Amino acid sequence: MSLFLGIDCGGTKTEVVICDKSGKEIATKIGPGSNIHNSTPEKFKSNVAKVINAAFKAKELDPKRPIKTACIGVAGFDSKEDRQLLQQLFSSVLTVNKLLLVNDGVIAFKSGSPATDGIVIISSTGSGVYSLHQNEIKHKAGDWGYLLGDQGSAYAFGKNLLQAAVKEYDGRSQSTGLIDHVFNFFQINSFANLQQMIYGTNSIKQIASLGELASDPVANKHSVIQQLAAKTVDELFVSYKSVVAKANFPEDKPFPVILSGGFFQAKDLIATPLINKIESYTPQAETTFPHQTPAQAAAKLAIA
Repeated sequence: MSLFLGIDCGGTKTEVVICDKSGKEIATKIGPGSNIHNSTPEKFKSNVAKVINAAFKAKELDPKRPIKTACIGVAGFDSKEDRQLLQQLFSSVLTVNKLLLVNDGVIAFKSGSPATDGIVIISSTGSGVYSLHQNEIKHKAGDWGYLLGDQGSAYAFGKNLLQAAVKEYDGRSQSTGLIDHVFNFFQINSFANLQQMIYGTNSIKQIASLGELASDPVANKHSVIQQLAAKTVDELFVSYKSVVAKANFPEDKPFPVILSGGFFQAKDLIATPLINKIESYTPQAETTFPHQTPAQAAAKLAIA
């Protein structure tokens, strides 16, 4: 039996799907995030290898068993240098006949649409907007990492929220009780605890997790959280307009727009306002959400 592999290497998590030629899933496993630009190559390889091995062992498969085709979507994968590095890393982790390396925007798009052309908007730990033509990314805005970009991400939201809370604590802005939401979320009771957590290990994931407050039925009524959510929507929409202008989609032909990423679970503050802006600006856009995971979409691309 030939095996096919789909992997989603994202900043929040790594997901591996093993399937047969019919598309039947044999094993699925989720592990720690594996963004190639947010860690060392050794750490990236270690994280991915652990999840791959766990998926094989879950069904008592030999991790060294040859894979016919593997399709791997990697967050932040853009350059020839990235491709060379990733090919080197995965060749030491997998025994594979054919290796397909793509930006995670490709598998995020395919998780919501069978089309070959369209747009995907990702908002999770990181963020980016991509246009696709014939299943390849042609234009993008964002996806520059948490230092240079990601303004429409849960990480940027969380960082801005923490900075607003610290300003309130210092008396540099009016107190709104924002810090109570932060303390309750992290289950801590002092700024000393907060500082230790934020400047400790895995801080990017910790900060991005604050995006969950935009979905919380109590916290999402707080004025600062609403303002920061609106800022996120504005950032994503500006990126969308930039990509649409470059892609030059026909005005009389519908095209799919996929909203992918955990931050869109905040439907009232993030997803719905963004959809309204998109459909007002480009009436031919057909917005939708994924119906499968990016790793499942990657596995299907491997079979195709």
